[in-house]
This record gives sequence, C-alpha cells and structure tokens, in this order.
Amino acid sequence: MHLLVLDDEVQLGTFVADVATGAGWTAETAAHKADFRSQLFRRLPDAVILDLHLGETDGISEMRFLAQCQFRGPIGLMSGFDQRVLSSAKQIGGSLGLDVVEVLEKPIRVATLRGVLAVFEQLLAGKPAAGPLQVGAPGKPAANLTSAELDGALRSNEMELYYQPIVAADTLKVSHVEALIRWNHPRCGLIFPGAFMPLAEANQKIIDRLTDWVLSAAAAHVRTLRQLRVPVPVAVNISAANLRSVEYPDHIESILGPGLEPGSILFEVTESVATRNPLAADILTRLRLKGFELSIDDFGTGYSSLEALRRIPFSNIKVDQTFVADLAWSKDSLAIVNSVVALARSMQLASIAEGVETLDVARQLIDLGIDHLQGYHYSRPIPFGQLVPWLQERSTAP
Repeated sequence: MHLLVLDDEVQLGTFVADVATGAGWTAETAAHKADFRSQLFRRLPDAVILDLHLGETDGISEMRFLAQCQFRGPIGLMSGFDQRVLSSAKQIGGSLGLDVVEVLEKPIRVATLRGVLAVFEQLLAGKPAAGPLQVGAPGKPAANLTSAELDGALRSNEMELYYQPIVAADTLKVSHVEALIRWNHPRCGLIFPGAFMPLAEANQKIIDRLTDWVLSAAAAHVRTLRQLRVPVPVAVNISAANLRSVEYPDHIESILGPGLEPGSILFEVTESVATRNPLAADILTRLRLKGFELSIDDFGTGYSSLEALRRIPFSNIKVDQTFVADLAWSKDSLAIVNSVVALARSMQLASIAEGVETLDVARQLIDLGIDHLQGYHYSRPIPFGQLVPWLQERSTAP
C-alpha cells in the first residue's frame, strides 16, 4: 500500500513517511502544492495524510482538489490547531464526499500514527484497486445533470438500491439494513444521491416517482429475503417533498402491496423534515399507527431535534455520523453521544450510531449503551445481489 503525505514541515513529513515505511507501506512526501498534485497523478496513493496549515495553500483546498479528482482512499488530517478545528475540517471533507477517517493533533506520536495506518489498512482490505484520477467527473459532471435525465433514468431502470447492514450492539447480529439509492448513469458511472436528490426534490412528480420506485424495490427485496430464509427489515428514507398529503400513509401501503408486515419496513426522516413540515406529525403518526417504525435521522444536527421527539412518535434515534466519527478523540462529541444515548433510553427509544468505522469506536459506543451500530467497520453499502450471500454467511457464522 502506498501513502502520500503533504506537509510543508519537511521533517514532519519525513517522520510520517518513515513510520509508514516501517509498517510495511511505501511512502512519498510533498512539501508544496505543486509537488503534491503531480505525485497524485504520477503514482496513485492508497491513502493520503494532509497537514491543514500549509504555507502556500491549506488542507481544505487540497481536500477540495482530491474531491474534484474523485479520490476514494482514506484520508488523515493533522494540525496543531485544537480539536474543534480538526473536527470542522473533517466534516468539510465528508461533505465533499471524501473518506476522512482520522485526525491527528500535533505533536504526533509513533504509536498514534501506527494506529492510524492500521485503520487505513482495515478500510483498504478487500477494496478493489481504484482507477486513475481525473480532474472532474468522467463524462458529464453530476453538477450538470438535468431533471429530464433523471426522469429518463427512472424510465430506463438506471436506479439501483444498495444496502448497508445495521447490527445489534449486544449480539452483533444484523437487526435491519438501510436502503440507499444509486444512479447507474451511462456516462458518469455510479452517482450518489447527494448529487441528484436536490434535483428530484425540486420536481414533485419526479420525487414521487423516485420514492415510489424505492418503496416498490425495497418491498420486492424484503419478500426475496424472506423466501431465502434471511429475513431482515429494511429502512427507507422519506423526503420532505413526499409529505404533502395526510393520505400518504395509505399510498405507501398501496405501493408496498399485500402480505408485507409493517415491521419489515422502517422509515427514516431527518429532523428538518419532522419539524419544518406542518403535516409531518399527522402523516408520521399515522404510519406508526399502521405498525411501521420511524427513525429520526441525523439527530443532533438541527436546532429543534428535541421538539421533533416531543411531537412525533419515533421509535428510533440515529446519532449523526459527524459525532460518531469524532468520538475517539473529541470530548465534545463524546458528551453529545452519551447524552443522546441516555435520552433515547429514558424515552424508551432504540439508539442507532451511524458512521462506525473502527473497532475502537464500536467498543466505545457499546460501553456507552448504544443499541445498534452501522458503518464501514461492519459493511459498506452493497448491491442487493451481494447482500444475500453476505447475510447468508453471517447467519451461519458461529
């Protein structure tokens, strides 16, 4: 595995590279933006470590460049700034679609750095080799997608559901899976929902058709899993744009079809959906009355999360991954997660942590009393064809 390090302090960059070499990696260093970018294209690294405070540029700018190049390897950040600066930078990296998995507060110790490299190795294990980097997306950039293309994608069956397993913290058995939509674009390749959902939500007909497709596909997959004797419930996300009619719960039942127990489908809504839509409480309460479970997603990121819990009968709270990702080193995130777990327990709600990427974070969450765990440590989102053998192997494991 190959590591690329960017730090304008040459000695520190060399130190990081030497530790990586001692751990069995190959490593290169760059002290300037131009060198860093040329080395990216000369030899694609498996992982990157960036200093945030650089003389001629900064780590945020270089993360933006990595995102433009579609770099998909794990990234570590390091800085002499305090933890809150590192946490903010990590969240920015995530918003750019990067896999920023570790933050290193200077001065950096050898043991800490080796631990980071071990996490990188764990994430890279079994991952297919990445293709060459390109400046911008291949083919037509996702930013230039049109509603007509999205409409055509639904007609041409270009959409696909991926699934990410969620495990029970006490047994580590799969409790349910979350359905995540992907667009297999003929020119752009696999497009994630962040690139096309705003486009869909701006057109009422398209978002309704898209959500109906997701519900129908998820219901079909639930039936298939039941036939294959690996039945697990499926969580489906609902957009704010869908919640415009008090009759929507009846529409959902008609899409799911007969013979499907309500407990086999869960619905996830964000805090903003739950609080800003005047019809949300009516619609979501009716879904609960029909037997469906509800999760409040991204909990803690909005200003009125507690109000949403008071008004709507949720059954689960999903702790936002921005807090989970920082858990190992951020006292602020630890305090927030601990409070959310305690709140869920006091309200007799199940707590779910998303973004669990390492064993250490999983253990820390279990010690805090979390009920369910979701993240790359257990599985990345996988197509349904891969989910079935994954579940079958998991169900027979000792």
